[in-house]
Amino acid sequence: MNALSYEQAKALIAEAERTMFEASARLNSIPGVGSGYAGLTPEHVRCSPEYRKAKMEFDAAFANLRELNSWFVENFAKEIRAERRRKMNITTAGV
Repeated sequence: MNALSYEQAKALIAEAERTMFEASARLNSIPGVGSGYAGLTPEHVRCSPEYRKAKMEFDAAFANLRELNSWFVENFAKEIRAERRRKMNITTAGV
């Protein structure tokens, strides 16, 4: 993965985020999710095959995004700082 440019890595992160949000939407679309006490999912829902599959997909997508974010920050720290500085200069210039 080290051969990627900053823009390619940002695109990879965006795709991983999209995948995670799609998995989250599938998980939350299952009837009964979050319907228990204090927004918890009841045991009978958590034991269903549909929920278990969706939860496994979400967990995998989330773990992938965490790993990519960690790699991204380690390998592109200078670029991230420079981009944030540029954005701050743009927003403060208009004030």
